[in-house]
Amino acid sequence: MSIMENFIKRVKNSDFKDIAIRAIKTFVEAFISYITIDGVFEITDTKGFKRFLLTTGISALAAGISAVWNLAMEIVSQKVAEELDELVDDDEPKAIEVEESETDEVIEEETEVTVG
Repeated sequence: MSIMENFIKRVKNSDFKDIAIRAIKTFVEAFISYITIDGVFEITDTKGFKRFLLTTGISALAAGISAVWNLAMEIVSQKVAEELDELVDDDEPKAIEVEESETDEVIEEETEVTVG
């Protein structure tokens, strides 16, 4: 499977409703934040409709970035889930060797409780 086909498959498996809701929330948050800050500190010289368009544009940009970010995170999480499934589905259990360090020995000695 080519990289593009794999990408398209992952995009089709994405939860677009969740991504859209997050983008709309980001738009509203950015819109309210910018209009409030601009109203209090008068960052821009624009008034009326131009100010509204500027605020809407900035909010739309934030929502777009949010949507792209959430789609990318969705694709990455799908890839990680598939790789974990492959590890779990293997018939042969994999042994993991863990060496006991000196710190572990000290911790074990300090946690021993004597009842007297």
